[in-house]
Amino acid sequence: MPDTTHIAYHDHSIQLSPESKITITTDQISDVSKIIDHCQLGDVIFVDIDDTIQTISSYLFQTSPQDPLSQGGGIIDAMKKENNPSFARFLGLWRLSRCTQLVHPDWPALIKKAREKGLLIYGLTHMDTGRCGVMSRIEEWRYNELSKLGIYFTPTYQENQDMCLMDPADCEPKSPPVFYKGIFFTGSVSKAKNQVLSTYLAQNIPKTTVMIDDRLGQIQSAQELNYPSSFIGIVFRGVDLCIRPPLSKDVLEKVIELQKEYLEKEQWIENNEAINMVDLQAKSA
Repeated sequence: MPDTTHIAYHDHSIQLSPESKITITTDQISDVSKIIDHCQLGDVIFVDIDDTIQTISSYLFQTSPQDPLSQGGGIIDAMKKENNPSFARFLGLWRLSRCTQLVHPDWPALIKKAREKGLLIYGLTHMDTGRCGVMSRIEEWRYNELSKLGIYFTPTYQENQDMCLMDPADCEPKSPPVFYKGIFFTGSVSKAKNQVLSTYLAQNIPKTTVMIDDRLGQIQSAQELNYPSSFIGIVFRGVDLCIRPPLSKDVLEKVIELQKEYLEKEQWIENNEAINMVDLQAKSA
């Protein structure tokens, strides 16, 4: 970006100058688009994936401004902490069978526009790498899941489509950060996203670094790093406006409870199947 830039978005305006660090919060994809429009060659954009670009379609995994962690996400996190030996197998099966949707339908065109301008735009996901149960490689599954939604990031980093960013021996439990076809995976390293960003900044000198994430904490943490020039953090809460087919309050509560029961038993049913089961229960009552 130029030495001093005024960027108008929504009902605000920001002034960006060298070495400035700015954070904005918005739920409008048009605001994200306006900021990307001001990016120039030499700038780099990192975009979070879950609840920023895509979100799980299940009613159990809906989030809200009041509760950014969904019920489903809380259950998955609790199951992971239990260190159940069958969890990895279940997690792999669930990831392969779950349905996802775009947080906003403009995301594919927005990323394509950035790439056509010659900008570097990468995915940045806080996720382990390697095998997960029946999944031979998490990185390949994540790439394929995004491809089905029309999401394609800048495919190479240092002329590679697939590269490990750290010696696996230095990681515990040996899940290193990886770059795979446009997506940076944090692996299991501590301060995960910051570690990936630090590695990138140690090898590259972007004019402006843009980071887009649905969580303020991730943006605030990234803002603490030393950047060669300016940093723009965008807390994008488009997921709060993400629409799922409406259900009556009574049916919605029963569907969520049914999905919760299945998830806690390391099983899974999607929305349509859960709705049909609730309907059958109502008819047989």
